[in-house]
Amino acid sequence: MKKYYHLFLRGVIGETLFWLVLFLIGLVAGSLYSISLKNQTELFFVLNQITMTPLSHKGNEWALLKESIGIHLIQLIGMWLGGLSKLTFIISLLIFLGISFSYGFSVTSFFLLYGMKGIWVNLLLFGLQGLIIVFMGMYIGEHSLRYQQKGKEHYLKPYLNVLGFACISIGIVSLVDTYIQPMLQTLIYRIL
Repeated sequence: MKKYYHLFLRGVIGETLFWLVLFLIGLVAGSLYSISLKNQTELFFVLNQITMTPLSHKGNEWALLKESIGIHLIQLIGMWLGGLSKLTFIISLLIFLGISFSYGFSVTSFFLLYGMKGIWVNLLLFGLQGLIIVFMGMYIGEHSLRYQQKGKEHYLKPYLNVLGFACISIGIVSLVDTYIQPMLQTLIYRIL
């Protein structure tokens, strides 16, 4: 029994560590890319797109909700689908790297342009949603590794449960993006 728990903990820690290292690689790559853009005009353009998206749909929550659901469906459901086979697993890796790269780029860019104020902007823009998406991506990634190790016969039901959790997360994040994020935009403009 003790041996079973040791193997289980070693497997879980190994899977989590793998996705954590992958997240850090994407985060560092995004940060380095942001630092390499010395032209602040380019940074302002990209960051303007990030901060203005919710405001451009103000009054049209349905369009913002659809856009947010679409983006997060591509991210999380794409990772889940990529985890269905060893051949498509690279899709999960690339999507997760893309998520972490974009957060690394955005967070570093706001910090470079606005200094300490950039930290508050990052928390307001990416705080709750970013945590949910990153943790859900890691959760899907860990279970996709287990699904591939244990096979369809033994791990299909738990892997389908992961899909359910992903859909719930997409709903929560999309609702936050649609109804709470525009209110936070006014705070961001007061900070800046």
